[in-house]
Formats: sequence, C-alpha cells, structure tokens
Amino acid sequence: MSKRRTISIVAGTGTLMLTLCLTTALIHLNEWTKTHASTVTQTMYGSGVIAVACFLIWLFMHESDRELSSQPPTTVTSNSIISPTISPVFAPVFNNAPSIPVPSEEITSNIIETLLMPHLVALDIENVIPQEHSAAYANVGTHLCLLPIENRIPDEKKTFYIENICASIRFQGIDGLSGSVSRAYWYQFLENEISFPVSSSRSVVIGSRVNGRWFYYQNPNQFRPQYGRGSGGTIRAAEVKSLPFGNAPIQAEVIVFNRRTADVYVKQKIRIDLISEDIVNIVRLL
Repeated sequence: MSKRRTISIVAGTGTLMLTLCLTTALIHLNEWTKTHASTVTQTMYGSGVIAVACFLIWLFMHESDRELSSQPPTTVTSNSIISPTISPVFAPVFNNAPSIPVPSEEITSNIIETLLMPHLVALDIENVIPQEHSAAYANVGTHLCLLPIENRIPDEKKTFYIENICASIRFQGIDGLSGSVSRAYWYQFLENEISFPVSSSRSVVIGSRVNGRWFYYQNPNQFRPQYGRGSGGTIRAAEVKSLPFGNAPIQAEVIVFNRRTADVYVKQKIRIDLISEDIVNIVRLL
C-alpha cells in the first residue's frame, strides 16, 4: 500500500470519527437521552480520541511526505554511492545568433609562445675560402660550406638579444653510414656557444670536401680561451670526422638551439651532391 493511500485512509477515518464525536455530543446534551447518557458519553469520548489520534498521524505523515518531495531526486550508481542529480539549466537559444569561436588554452599558449620566441631564420648556403681560425678545423679543403642564421625582426612579433646558442648537425651518407656533431663550429668564432644580437647573423660551419670525402668538425671549445675558462687557456683542435661520397647525395640536418632553455629555433635540411672530383653542389631544402 502506498504512503499517499495510507494518508487518505487516516484522513477519512479521522473525519468520520470527528463527525461521530460531534453527533454524540449533540445527543448527549438532549434531554430525552438522559437514560442513555453512559453509552452516548462513551461513544462521544472514544470517537473524539480516535479523531485526535487520526489527526496527529495524518499531520506527521503529511509533513514527512512534503519534506521528501521537496528533496532532489537521487541517482544510485553501481557502487551504491548515492549522489544528488542536478537538473540542467537551459539558457535561451537564439537561432539567428552567430557562433563565436573561442580558442582553446593550448592554441592561446602556442600563440603567446610564438610571439615571444626569438625568430631565427636559415638563409641560403654560402661557400667561403677559410681564413680566420682555419687552423682550428684541420683537414679543410679550398672552401667551407656555411649555413647563415639571422636573428630577424618579423612583423607583429618581438625578437630578443639571445645567448647560449649552439648548433648540432646530423649527417646521413651512403649504405646507411651516418655521423653527427653535437657542437658545431660557428664561422669566425672559437667558442661553440654564442650570442645573437637583434638583426645580426651568424654562420654554422657545415663542412668541407677533401679528396672525395666530406669532412665535418666537432668544436670542443664551449668558451673563448682568453676568458680563462678554456683548457689551460689554449685552443683545442677540432674533432674531425668524415663520410665518403657515393652515388647518392649526403643528407644533413642542422639544428640551432638554446643550451640553457633547450628551445629549438631552427631545423634545416641540406643535400650535399658531389658533381665531379672538384665540384660539390650544396642545396638548402625547403
């Protein structure tokens, strides 16, 4: 039996007993019923007590039902955890209102990072006749291959004077032969870690062709020796490595990065072709 049906039965019984109590009270006050006063009085009192009891029961059950109905419904999960179900709040929808795209946090952070990132740009390959510091490289041919890097000021962006800039190179030759330098030379610099003023350019030494092989150079000098932070104040010679030329060109990738922050500013691929015994064609790939 439902609770609401029980409340209805209690209310009906209480109403009936109240009616009987009032009726017997009128009879009790009538003169001609004095001979039956005891029966009428007992009926009046009994029905009155029952009517009051029914009223109290009805009142208790009615208040309990109202409190229960005022609480939000609950949802029982598979783990028997009871949590209130929150009704959705509906906002007015305007069919003709244009949708406004909101950028995500990731897109916003990428935009801010791009605006604040130093803007280093790789320029066209240069071939120069080695002069200053050529003795530091060793096994240098008639020309050095350079990749110029410029700290450019782009439109609507900021650029900075930056320090702790290094370059590394990875080479891929024929028959799976490969090589790399973790710290390449910067042309006309003894140290492998340099600074970039605004609108200035520096050149990474890619290597040199000597006797049919491609030579490249690891720079072991992090600082200029005259600063007192070198190896006994002397210039350490380059660690010379080489790859042979074959039917396929040598592929190279130059990476310019910040040693302190690990930010990568430039990744540039290069193809090195041996045209003849004395001619090398070097192309910067886009």
